[in-house]
Amino acid sequence: MATASDIIVRAHLTEAVSAGALFYATAAAGQRFVGGVLRISSASWAAAPAAGLSTITAASCLSGHAAILVANAVATGLTGSRVHEGHDNSLQSTTAFATAGVLSFWLLGGRPVMVCPSDLRFLGAYARIGLKAGEEYAGEQMRGRIQVR
Repeated sequence: MATASDIIVRAHLTEAVSAGALFYATAAAGQRFVGGVLRISSASWAAAPAAGLSTITAASCLSGHAAILVANAVATGLTGSRVHEGHDNSLQSTTAFATAGVLSFWLLGGRPVMVCPSDLRFLGAYARIGLKAGEEYAGEQMRGRIQVR
């Protein structure tokens, strides 16, 4: 027979895993939408930060609400009672999830522009002006490879 603490740990473990997976999936889908449909790249002056912030906010809200549902479903299946009570006020919960998600993203070093795909005019470090591919950096074959890519 599982104890109450085992059930709580199982519910919170599934809650954390599902929230992380859903946040990643939503952010990846948002990145595809921003780059593929809206055609916004990281070089867009005002659109890139707005699109990135919108994507992170949506991913935070969706993963927060889904995590609560998953934890309650697991706990209800194991014990017949819910783990999280009082999340019926969806506006308040959504605001809390959005704030916590965006703050966590920023505190972990993320920037909203990172969600947008790279600008295709500047393909990585090799396209930057001033990077020398001299003899001490690369041999003849390696310089040829760098210039082809």
